[in-house]
Amino acid sequence: MFKDFCDAFRRQNWQSKCDDFPELTPYILSYFREKGEKEGFESHDYLVDKCWTTGYYDKNAVGYWIELAMESELSSQSRGGIWEDFVKLMDVKANIKVGVFRPAKAQREEILDMLRDELDCHRIKNPQEEYLIILLFYRTDKTPVRLEISGYRFDYLGNYEKIGSELLPWE
Repeated sequence: MFKDFCDAFRRQNWQSKCDDFPELTPYILSYFREKGEKEGFESHDYLVDKCWTTGYYDKNAVGYWIELAMESELSSQSRGGIWEDFVKLMDVKANIKVGVFRPAKAQREEILDMLRDELDCHRIKNPQEEYLIILLFYRTDKTPVRLEISGYRFDYLGNYEKIGSELLPWE
């Protein structure tokens, strides 16, 4: 999913929006809505910024669940702003949880450690949960690379690994 996200992001006119990161939010939410619908899920703004729901209906039972829950916090680089949206992901029941955040690049390890610690301390743990954390770092210098997108996979215990990184040039 991270690679698909980076490819879709690359196709957007992100350069014109980079001075104002909140303006990227509609692109991000649209990507997750369209991807979910292509995969057969219904897309909603329910409890979180975006979620994919599915279910089954037969004569004996009705099943309904959130497959993916997604939060995007681009307006704040603060640890507190990121934390507020991340705890929403921890509290909602979903198999896949996606957080798109833009901390200051110097805070990368601090933010990853905070997310790890929050998952480790959370009292309700579901082994089926998996988190995809996407961090956006915008470079203001005039180098050819202007945006870094890094992806991390967390398990329900807080263990994490980097799954990829894309550098997008100023075109």
